[in-house]
Amino acid sequence: GDRGLCVITSRRPLADLAAWQGKGLATIEVGPFSPTEGAELLQKMKVPGSLDALREAAECAKGHAVCLRLLGAWLAANFQHATGRVADTSRFRAIPGDRPLAALLAAYAHLVGDGPELRLLRLLALADRPLMPDEIAEFCAAGPIPGVTDGLRQLNGDALTALTARLRWAGLL
Repeated sequence: GDRGLCVITSRRPLADLAAWQGKGLATIEVGPFSPTEGAELLQKMKVPGSLDALREAAECAKGHAVCLRLLGAWLAANFQHATGRVADTSRFRAIPGDRPLAALLAAYAHLVGDGPELRLLRLLALADRPLMPDEIAEFCAAGPIPGVTDGLRQLNGDALTALTARLRWAGLL
């Protein structure tokens, strides 16, 4: 028969697949990134700074892979100078509990303000599937949704493409 490969990532065990363990299913437990592994990932993402500074920044993500990816994109986009230090990461540590991703998303929202990036993310969150640029334009033309489409209506195709490219590069799309 045909052989294939399917990779599934999950934070939780997939009970429905347990019967296949050892019969074609191989489960690989992957733990969180260490601060050194996180720093190496940030280096590969071209985040400026010394290894010690990157390790400190990576500690803010608490080993969370998606958070590290978003943190790296945010730092690379906003701190393009090679001073041996990365940005002050205290805003990420200020969020109580063990929620680095929530802290990072709040920092993104603060960084972009209530501008088109945040409004487009709100619009995309309303959809039950990915939206194509022409569908986004249809939503915006249908009438304003306060805090969502009212800041997007004036964007033309090129501006919308650039906006989605920025969000995609940041790992948010």
